[in-house]
Amino acid sequence: MSIQKGINAKVKTAVREVSPNCGDCSGFNCEILIENNKAVCSKLDVIKTSKPCQQFVPDPKNVVGAGDLGALANLIHTMTPEARRALGVLLFNEDKTIKQKMRFMQKVFVRYRGASNRNYLSNFMEAYVMYATAKTYKLMSLDGRCVMTFGEHCKPIIHTEDDFAEMSAKMIRKGSLVDPDIEQLISRRFRCEEEYDLNLVDKDDPSTVS
Repeated sequence: MSIQKGINAKVKTAVREVSPNCGDCSGFNCEILIENNKAVCSKLDVIKTSKPCQQFVPDPKNVVGAGDLGALANLIHTMTPEARRALGVLLFNEDKTIKQKMRFMQKVFVRYRGASNRNYLSNFMEAYVMYATAKTYKLMSLDGRCVMTFGEHCKPIIHTEDDFAEMSAKMIRKGSLVDPDIEQLISRRFRCEEEYDLNLVDKDDPSTVS
């Protein structure tokens, strides 16, 4: 229960951190006035980073030229309300993710079992970045079965594709494919906060990661 409370607290903090601000509003610096305002927001003693008021309306022109909006619209139309809200949080968090030199849906490889000096392919898991901040890394497993929250101290076990390509090449050359010790868990310090039982199995091709 205490673990769940900790996760809920982090989620609430993340939502607050990605809340929109006045600079994102269609009424901030244009002549189209937001209802009940006598002047545009930029003339009402607010700055771009001010908290939004109740009349906040996102400025749609900011998405012009942002790629294939039709494909994005088709995706959004298939999502549940809960999924749309989650996507909104992820999109707002992208600036923070980029500051951590990552990006949404970037493929990474995570060490999820075995001692730190046991480099076997079977000790790593393929995952995607949901978002990253200075203190938190949120990843999703390749199969989508689990979302994992890692603290900033876990960065050493999260490897980019380029970094892992070199590591995996060495493991393949040495024949270090499947770790014979399947019981040893990774240090508690490096486990995801959810502490899921990942229940992963090795694939038929031992030269790939789980």
